[in-house]
Amino acid sequence: MKKVNVAVIGVGNWGYNHARIYRELASANLVAVVDKNPKKAAKAGGDFNVKWYTDIQEMFEKEEVEAVSIATPTKTHVEIALLAIENKKHLLIEKPITEKTDDALKVVKEAEKNKLKLMVGHVERFNPGVKHLKEFLDKGEIGKVLAATAKRLGMQWTVLTDVGVIKDLAIHDIDLIRYLLGDPVEVFAYTGKYRHSYEDYAYILLKINETTFGFIEVNWLSPSKVRKLTVTGSNGLIHLD
Repeated sequence: MKKVNVAVIGVGNWGYNHARIYRELASANLVAVVDKNPKKAAKAGGDFNVKWYTDIQEMFEKEEVEAVSIATPTKTHVEIALLAIENKKHLLIEKPITEKTDDALKVVKEAEKNKLKLMVGHVERFNPGVKHLKEFLDKGEIGKVLAATAKRLGMQWTVLTDVGVIKDLAIHDIDLIRYLLGDPVEVFAYTGKYRHSYEDYAYILLKINETTFGFIEVNWLSPSKVRKLTVTGSNGLIHLD
């Protein structure tokens, strides 16, 4: 099997995990890490025994990299993604893909134009429980689906400076409900800010059609960590914890 040469851009809490997993994958060859903080870059480079850089373009010029993970702050995603595309690299971008919709569409368009693979880190799509749930729904195991209710609660465990709880947590469940039930035709949300500079709790209602709805509750305030998804059908109920 030919290994894919990859680099990780941004090796903070989450980017460090990308580097660690690439190191473990038989199909990947981690060749470099990049972070504007030299201490973080040097630590990750030393931990994984790879070259480290503080300048992305320098890394592209010196290393034979086929694909990159972008795990930097959200507001930097568009600039870094377009730079990677310009250098003909495939991309895995941590969610959310960008801060603004127009920027996301621009990244997608440029990746398509350059015939590059582009994925966003919606990891829950690959959760084995979610895959089983999707199979049950596709087979009609619980009849007609009426609602999907998701709860994703808990204290904030990383320092985020550029997104709120919707882009950090609710985005997982918005993506899951779209994956399981289809795209919504109407959206209603109530959000609030209690301890953080951005919204730290939200209640979201997604209308899929006249008889099917999605409900999402998220916060960074709960002392207990909760990750639950319940799907209600005309003939049954599925709980995923």
